[in-house]
Order: sequence, then structure tokens, then C-alpha cells
Amino acid sequence: MTFRDLLRDTIATLLAHKRRTLLTMFGIAWGIISITLMVAAGEGLGRGIQKQQENFGKDVMIVFAARTSMQAGGTRSGRAIHWMEGDYKEVAQEAPACKYVLPELGNNTKVHSAFNSGDLDTVGSLPPFTEIRSITVAEGRFYNYQDNDAGRRVAFLGSDAKKQLFAEREAIGQTIQLNGIPYTSSG
Repeated sequence: MTFRDLLRDTIATLLAHKRRTLLTMFGIAWGIISITLMVAAGEGLGRGIQKQQENFGKDVMIVFAARTSMQAGGTRSGRAIHWMEGDYKEVAQEAPACKYVLPELGNNTKVHSAFNSGDLDTVGSLPPFTEIRSITVAEGRFYNYQDNDAGRRVAFLGSDAKKQLFAEREAIGQTIQLNGIPYTSSG
């Protein structure tokens, strides 16, 4: 039997069993796609875990400055803890191994610009917040300790908030209002 005869017999068999051929090709394609998707999902999960581990490596403690928090050591479970403004400083003294100890307060806030408004999630903290949360600044600047010490009302806008409030307009230096209180946009 020559190669030409073998090729002719193969094509004749495939044409004679079209449904079987189609299902076999579909099964092979489905298997390749499934394996590719599983490998891609595994790689993405691995990269996400690696990024989380990089953030954990910074020895960070964030004191949530909300009105209540979870259990503290030595108290009964479920007891509400009320944090005060300067409590994070005492925690920092008690945790010298931590590189950062920061207060963080988050809320959903009514935000207005001259062009649009919306209810946006806002977070208040200290300047090292960008390092801890891996925030990259595309334009403008994040608020700093000089802003904090001077009591300047400076707000840093993320890309989604900027798009919501200003669309394609320049946002840096513009006034926005958070729950009716004016702030200057720094980024």
C-alpha cells in the first residue's frame, strides 16, 4: 500500500463517518480550549497571590477608625471597640515591628463637581496609604504630610471618580464637594 492509497482510504473513511469525525474534532478542540483556560486561570491566580504576598511583606497594620471594630485581645468576643482619632499612634508604639500603622476610614459619600455628581466610595487615611495599597498616580499627586499638617482639604481622585465627575475635562486643581464640604482635587 502506497502513501497515496493510505491517504485516499483515510479521506474516504472520514467522509463515510461524518458525525463521528465531527464529534472527535469537537472533543479535541474542547479539550485544548479547556486546558488553555485552566492554565491561564492558574497563572492569573498565582500572580494575584504573589501581589498580595508582596503587600503583606511590608509589615503593615491598619487601624480601622470606624465607630466600631472587631474583637480586641483580652475582651469578650463581639464587643464593640470605639477608636478615637489619635489611637493609631498608641498602637504604633505597641507594635514597633510594623513599618506602618495607619488609620483608615471609609464611607459612601455624595460627591459633586461643577459638571456632575455621584455617590462614591471614599477612603481617608495618611499619605503612606498609597504604598500600602499599591496605588499608582497617573496624573497629579497624592496628598502629603504638609497637606495634612496645614489642614488643607485635598482630595485624590481615582480614575473612575475622575471620569464620573469630570469626564474628559481637567480635574487637577478643581473644587469638588464631599457631603457639601469643598475639597481641591490633587490627582
